[in-house]
Amino acid sequence: MVMKSNKKPIKITVVIALLVGITFFGLISTTISTSFLQSGLLGFLIGFFIIWLVYFAVWFIVKGCKRTAFPVQSAYIVGFLKKFLYTTVTTDQEKMLIELAGTVIMIAAGLLFAAVGFLTFSCLVYLAGQLVW
Repeated sequence: MVMKSNKKPIKITVVIALLVGITFFGLISTTISTSFLQSGLLGFLIGFFIIWLVYFAVWFIVKGCKRTAFPVQSAYIVGFLKKFLYTTVTTDQEKMLIELAGTVIMIAAGLLFAAVGFLTFSCLVYLAGQLVW
């Protein structure tokens, strides 16, 4: 049995990201009189990556709710908080806290990877701009 991958959300996200990027390109390039092309490209980068950050945040939340992300780290954080706050929780509460901690760690890691990707791509565009202009 072959599983069919669902690529529709990614295609929709690409289209929306391109539209928002083009909108930001137009807005920033028309409001700045000097270096309008460079400013427009910066606007495109900002608008394009905002949509992807939102997409990845939602994706990480959905994936985090299905199974525990970073189970060892989440259990360590919950155990540390239980000791630090001198509190006891039921097993259901502890399981929920571990799920929540795993989801938070997953979102933070995803945003970190998105920020690194944005910084890398911005640096490459900046270097290309310096070589061309």
